[in-house]
Parts: sequence; C-alpha cells; structure tokens
Amino acid sequence: MENEKLPFHVKYRPDNWDDFIGSKNTVKSLRSVLKEGNVRTFLLSGPTGSGKTTLARLIKKELQCSDMDYQEINAANNRGIDTIRELIQDCHFSSLVGDAKVFLLDEAHQITGTAAEALLKVTEEAPAGVYFILATTNPEKLIPTLRGRCSIFKVDSLKVFEIQELLDRIVKKEGTNVPNKVLLQIAHAAEGCPRTSLVLLEQVKDMVTEEEMLEKVQSVSLDSKEVYALSRALLYKGYEKALEVLKETDEDPENLRRGVLGYMMKVLFSNKDSDEVTKAAKILENFRDPIFASGKPGLVLACFKIFFGD
Repeated sequence: MENEKLPFHVKYRPDNWDDFIGSKNTVKSLRSVLKEGNVRTFLLSGPTGSGKTTLARLIKKELQCSDMDYQEINAANNRGIDTIRELIQDCHFSSLVGDAKVFLLDEAHQITGTAAEALLKVTEEAPAGVYFILATTNPEKLIPTLRGRCSIFKVDSLKVFEIQELLDRIVKKEGTNVPNKVLLQIAHAAEGCPRTSLVLLEQVKDMVTEEEMLEKVQSVSLDSKEVYALSRALLYKGYEKALEVLKETDEDPENLRRGVLGYMMKVLFSNKDSDEVTKAAKILENFRDPIFASGKPGLVLACFKIFFGD
C-alpha cells in the first residue's frame, strides 16, 4: 500500500535488467562482463537523467551486494581527499552481508586532483570483493590514468519512442487514461530524461480533457535561463549574441545542447511561422550530436555552422 503513494519516478525505477529501457548495447555489455566477473571498476558516462544511477544499482544487485554494503557518494558535494580516504578505509572492512561491497562515486569528474590520484591507487589495489562504479556526465575531465583503469560504458539519453514505450507501460499499469497525443508531447518535452517524463505524466494523469493535459505539458518550462537565452540568440539575434551567452554560462555544455534541442522541438510543434520553423530545423540539425568530448568548443562550432555553414 505504501508503494502506491510513491511518485512515479521512484515507484517505477527499474529493479531488473528487463525493465531498463534504452542503451541496449550498453546493458548487453554490462551483463556480459558481470557474468565473466573480470571487471572491478566501472565508468558509466552519459547525460544527466539517462539512467546511470539506476544502472549502478542494477550492477550492485547483480553482484549480490546488500544495501548495507553499498554506498553512493556525491562527488559534487564530497570531492576532496578526505572523502576518498574514508572510502579507502571502508573498503578494507569485510562486507556485512555476502561477499561484495560496491561504491558508487556520482559526478566523479568533480573530485580534486589529489583525490583522483588516491582513487587511482585504491582501484589498482582493491581488496577482493570490492567494486567501484564511477558515474559522470564529463568523462574527459577525469585524469587519463584513472579513466584508463575503468571499463567504460556509455549511457545514452532515451529516444522519443523509448520514452513513449516507458509511458505506455506505466499508463497501463496505473489504469489511467492519457491520450497518445499527450504521451507523445511528454516524450518530446522530457528531452531524453525518463524521470522528467514520469513527473510530467503524474501531473496530467488526473486531468479531464486532452486539451488540459496538452496545455499543462506545454506550460511546464524545462529550460534554464541559459537554454532560453541561447535558443533566442540562435533564432533571432545572431552569432555574436550566441557567443556572448556561451562566454557567460557555467551550464554543462551537453545539458545546454540538449536543452536547445528541446526548445527547438517546441518551436517546430508550434508551426506558426515558416521562417522560424526553418531556422529551428537548421539548429536541430547542427545540435543533434553529443559533445561530451568537445564540450563548450563543440557548442561554439555548432553555432558557427548554423550561421556560416553550408
């Protein structure tokens, strides 16, 4: 009964491989290496909301690691050498239940240089039964030696049809009536993030009419100020203004790219002004490829191509 009160994104978090939607090749590779048992340090790289933490928990489950022997450390808040020293000390204690201990270091690229060097050492000399999972949106920011110690698994944002599959599954389980047109709109608005799609679904599921549901989805702003500013600059103000926005922003470049994609999709859906729609389509074309490796320079290049490319 308590489970019924949980928000959708918690209630329907996948707890087995078959329920995980997206990144099929990555899931297949993970299951294979876990079966072989040769990998001790995993690196999960991908955009925010793509399912890295969920995959880490599935790895933990596959290794038969108990909740008491599993730690999630947010490196955005605990990035210094003291955090890694505590981790090193803890990994030398025996597991409380079973034979496995698993440490998830989320936002791993944010740890300091000295912390990264210490982590490198412990991954090389970890006791038997100890596993490390590094999750990051920016794998290129990890020191090369640490990155080289990991088996790397890329996690992708969900495609629109994959989010639709997820939404269809949950609508059927909940026995609620949400029209396909609304589910499609949610799938686009979520910008590849399953959690966002489930939050939106929960907000509209009890509304009476399709019009109300669509209006609610369209009214929810998923864009940061930086996304809004860059999108408007690209559509209306020119290359110099876009560069000005990029110079001033601290937003993660990949998140910014995805946010612009979402904004332009909304422009295409509006279908009001043909010139505006044509420009939005061109921006989509130049912003479609991930920029994990190139970062902000990749964004600058994409902007350049919009205004000066073929």
